[in-house]
Amino acid sequence: MGGAGGTGGTGGTGGPPGQGRSGGPPGQGRSGGPPGQGRSGGPPAAPTPSVAPTLSNVLATFRPSGPLSRQSRGNLNPLLGFLSSENLVSLREASKETKNAVNRAPTNLLRVSSNTLHGALRAVPSARGVFIAEGDQPCRAIHTELENPDSTLSSIQTLEIVTDFEAMEGEMAFLVESLPRFRSLQGLGLGECDELTWERMVRLAPVLPKSLKQLSLRDNPIGDEGVRALAGNLPPRLEVLGLNSTGMTYAGAVSLAPRLPSTLRFLNLQHNRIGDEGVTAIAKHLPQSLLELLLGNTAVGWKGVRALLPALPKSLLALDLAGAGEVDFVVTEFAKHLTRLTSLRALQLTRCLIRAEGIATIVQSLPVSIEHLMLSGAPAPTDTEAHREALLKAIPRLTALKTFVYIGGMDSKSIVDIMESLPKNVINVRLTGATPVAEEDEGRLVSFMTRDHFPKMEKLYIQVSILTRISLYAALPHIIIV
Repeated sequence: MGGAGGTGGTGGTGGPPGQGRSGGPPGQGRSGGPPGQGRSGGPPAAPTPSVAPTLSNVLATFRPSGPLSRQSRGNLNPLLGFLSSENLVSLREASKETKNAVNRAPTNLLRVSSNTLHGALRAVPSARGVFIAEGDQPCRAIHTELENPDSTLSSIQTLEIVTDFEAMEGEMAFLVESLPRFRSLQGLGLGECDELTWERMVRLAPVLPKSLKQLSLRDNPIGDEGVRALAGNLPPRLEVLGLNSTGMTYAGAVSLAPRLPSTLRFLNLQHNRIGDEGVTAIAKHLPQSLLELLLGNTAVGWKGVRALLPALPKSLLALDLAGAGEVDFVVTEFAKHLTRLTSLRALQLTRCLIRAEGIATIVQSLPVSIEHLMLSGAPAPTDTEAHREALLKAIPRLTALKTFVYIGGMDSKSIVDIMESLPKNVINVRLTGATPVAEEDEGRLVSFMTRDHFPKMEKLYIQVSILTRISLYAALPHIIIV
């Protein structure tokens, strides 16, 4: 889980900025060829490397319990449901204004295939959201339905579409023609639409409804050219923007940064190699309305982190810098600005390889209200005792902690000691050391775990023997032990 990942094994620098995921020169994104060729116009793109856990996918696995986390996708506004795998749903409850926005979300969601859209709209005329995940021609079906004088589609507030634009080029034409007629549209999800390339994004961006507040284009190879087209057409009241894994490099980030709307609350640029230059550009134009900023695995180093820290809004709830390189160089500055972020609820610093003294400085600077904390320690064997002491000293003050992830820099005894120091109400824990928990420490682990030490725990990721795992399963059937 904590391997080299998408930003290089040295902690995130992984090559010069501007290479995108294909490793080519700036501006190519995933296509590997010059603009105009898309993904097919150059040599085959390099396979996407495996990536370490990021703030969003760790919390998708370690889902804190709460009103929103227990709701099915069918009961949510479709785009909010769609973004929940990328977003920190529990954190939305931490902001009253954001919580109110979620509560106002329409509950009538139609999840249909393209050939049942018309019938579903007739059956549920009050629907405010449509999610089309099945069917061969969803965009054509939408276009055809809009031609119906009795159609209720024009009042739809959220729309999600999963289709294959490469296999059906006509789908893009229908979507481009149809979108301007969604005058009430507030949320649009086009994540995982196969082959939504930069050429298609250039056609789509000018017709995006100005009423949009939420937009997700994740996992589409739009590259820098697509981001540039989008930047020139961003809806003025946008609050949620998901551009993770889109093949953007620093050039795309530089184009996007000055166009970010002042209303933005959530920005996800994970898994785009925008580097120091890209993050610095974003920092210069970071909206002060922002609540959640996800920059994990973006090849940022200490220079980009240093530029970002003073620009972070005081009201920030979540920050993901997974894979950031050489954070040790700016630990003092990091700690200084953490004390300013009094609303922070989640911090992701896995694969940053921070030394023991840096871990201590950062953790001691966190607000006591922090709920989700994910760290990686430098794996130097000589640091084992120092890491243990740093965490044992800092963790007890974090009484609101619900999710705790710590990877590397610990021996068996340290893992068990840290488990015992965690607050009683912790829900999800992952502790990974240099070696699995030794036999002589497993007995102590089982003993205090079976004394109902963590009554609210839902998931535990820890390296133990099969016999110890069985003992924990038998005594704690309510906990998922991985």
